[in-house]
Amino acid sequence: MTTMFDSIRGIHALRTDWTIKVRVLRLWKAPPYPKNSPHSFN
Repeated sequence: MTTMFDSIRGIHALRTDWTIKVRVLRLWKAPPYPKNSPHSFN
């Protein structure tokens, strides 16, 4: 079974779901945000 992926050009706001394939080139660790940060999800 072949999985079809959407190209980056095919992504637009009218669709609500996409299937994309990515390759991670570099992964690094970052310190967590403080709990009172505006970027915190808690």
